[in-house]
Amino acid sequence: MDLRGCDLSGVDLAGFDLRGADLRGARLDGATLHGADLRDARLGAASLAHADAGGARFDRSEGYELVAPGLDARDASFVGADWARARLPGAKLGGACLTGARFDGADLASVDLSPAYAPSGMSVATAPGGTTATPRSLPAVASPLTSGVCTS
Repeated sequence: MDLRGCDLSGVDLAGFDLRGADLRGARLDGATLHGADLRDARLGAASLAHADAGGARFDRSEGYELVAPGLDARDASFVGADWARARLPGAKLGGACLTGARFDGADLASVDLSPAYAPSGMSVATAPGGTTATPRSLPAVASPLTSGVCTS
């Protein structure tokens, strides 16, 4: 599904199947993505400012330079996602499954990561001059996604 550059700001996409969708450069500011399936979606340079993505599936998604201040993605799944250089200040990721997720060079200032589940770790590397501010590893805690087991 090609949605590159579309303005979907404020649109209710709760529960939508957007697997593999190309959303590069799209605007989803304030959109409702609660429970949406965005596995394998391409989100590079998209804007999800203050979007409600609680319980959404972002597994294996690509979000290079995604802009999402205030994103609410509590209890979402990011298994194997690559959101390098994403800007996520103030995002809420509590209860999220971050197994194998990459946030290299991302701006994670003031991101709420507790509790989050990352049994196989999560990659976070600070870009030169970057403002990445997050722990390099998270405690393995029970995830509400699949009765304490974080899978894709």
